[in-house]
Amino acid sequence: MTQPLRYSPGALAPDLLRAGAGVLVCGMIASVVDVDSWAFIVFIGLAVVFAGFGALTLHRGRLRILVSADDVLAHPGAQCLRWAALCGFTLDYYSTRRDREGGWMQLTLTDADGVRLRVDSRLTGFSELVARAVGAALDNSVQMTPTTLENLESLGIPLSSARAGER
Repeated sequence: MTQPLRYSPGALAPDLLRAGAGVLVCGMIASVVDVDSWAFIVFIGLAVVFAGFGALTLHRGRLRILVSADDVLAHPGAQCLRWAALCGFTLDYYSTRRDREGGWMQLTLTDADGVRLRVDSRLTGFSELVARAVGAALDNSVQMTPTTLENLESLGIPLSSARAGER
């Protein structure tokens, strides 16, 4: 993979709208209730949570991930996760509906140096990153949970062909 992986602005726009709406609505409610009331504290707290979610979303929008044969580098933050030191690999699925039709996947990678990289399926090139990470996990004999194995299968990445498609 030579192109940097990133989150497209269109994929993050709904989260930014939710964060902005949450801050606006909670801030407006907090501005009309008595400052000494519990409602003020609750709505100011919720506004802070929404603002934090917006800041995290903006950070994702700036994130660039460079994948090489030896490592994966995330900017900003300059996190460098070495494939040879990969010791943790999980692929989780978060459903938004009971029928499990809507939702997203989240990949979490950890190396022996304590570097942790967490990305979700809205990242461009997510499947390719997962396939490369599976190859490294197999090379390093990283244990995978049954849930991770199920999610790999649903993503169309069988473990038998992960090494063949990684390079």
